[in-house]
Amino acid sequence: MTELNYRPSVSAVRYIPPRSFRPIRFVSAALVGAVLAVAIGWVYVFALAQVDHIVLRMGSTALCGVVLGLLCVKVVRYARVASQPIAALLGCALGAITLYTSWILWMRRIINAILQRRGVHVSPWYLVRHPIELRDMARDVNRFGTWSFGSNIIRGLPLLVVWLIEAILLIATAVYIAVKSAAPSTPLCRECGASCERVRRLPRLAVDRAEDVVAVVEARNFAALAEQEPLLHDDDPELNFYVYACPRCGGTNVLSLQRTAWVIENGQQTVRTKVLVENLLITKEEVEQLRQLGAEFAERKAAASEPSDGLNEPSETRTDAET
Repeated sequence: MTELNYRPSVSAVRYIPPRSFRPIRFVSAALVGAVLAVAIGWVYVFALAQVDHIVLRMGSTALCGVVLGLLCVKVVRYARVASQPIAALLGCALGAITLYTSWILWMRRIINAILQRRGVHVSPWYLVRHPIELRDMARDVNRFGTWSFGSNIIRGLPLLVVWLIEAILLIATAVYIAVKSAAPSTPLCRECGASCERVRRLPRLAVDRAEDVVAVVEARNFAALAEQEPLLHDDDPELNFYVYACPRCGGTNVLSLQRTAWVIENGQQTVRTKVLVENLLITKEEVEQLRQLGAEFAERKAAASEPSDGLNEPSETRTDAET
C-alpha cells in the first residue's frame, strides 16, 4: 500500500471527544437503572403468574430479556460509558437486580400460598434481609417442584437447568447489549451533546491522486475535489468520506477520509482500510457541499458506465449497386 507523503494543514481543527465519564451522571444513571430493573423484575413475575404453558413462559423470559437490554442501552448511553468492561459490569448488575427481584417476589408468592391458611405473611423485605433463608427455600422448591410439563412435575436437576437457562439468558443479554452500547463510534455534538449521525451519498473517488485529495481535504478546499476522478468500478480501491453531523443543531460535523481496497491474504479476499484524514471538523455548509459533490460524482459514474451513442446503430452506408 502506497505511503502518502503530505503535511497536514496547520489550520486543520480536529474533533476531540468530550470527557465521557462524569461521576454524578454515571451514579444517577445507575441508580435510576437499578430502580427500573426492580420494576422489570416485578412485571416479569406478574407475567409468569398469569401463564402456565411452557412456551408462554419462555416467551415471557425472552421478552424480559429484550426489555432489560433496552434499559441497558439507555443507561449506558446516558452515563456515556466508554469502557466496555465497565459497561459489562453495569449490564451484569442490572441483570442480577432484575433476576434477584424476580426470585424474591416469586418465592414470596409460593410461601404465602403455602402459609396463607396459618395466617402467616412473608414480606419481600424479609427475604431481602435474609438471603440464606431464601436460598434454603429455593432448595425446598427445587426438591418438590412448582409446575408440571404434561403429567410430569418438573423438579430436581431438570428444574435447576431451567433456572440456570433463565439466569444466563437474562444476565447474558444485559451484558451483551451493554457492551455493544458502550463507546459509540459516532461523535457527540460539542454544542448540544446529541449523538451525530452519518451523512450518506458522499463522493467515492479513485485512488490515483490520493495525495492531492488528502491535501485538498486538509485545506478544506472541497471545491477542488470536482477535478478528481470518480470511482468507476465498485471493486477498485477507493477513497471514502465518512462524515458525522449533529442532527439537532448542526454545530458539530466531523469528517474522516479512508482508503479502502480488496487484498488477498492467506488465499482469501479481505478488505483493508487505512485512515488518511481523521476527525476533521468542518462546517454545516461544507457538509452540503460534499453532498452536492457526491451527487455530481454519482452522475459522472453513471454517464461513464453507459454505452456510447452510435456503437450499436446500423450503418446507413449504401453501395453503388444498391443505389
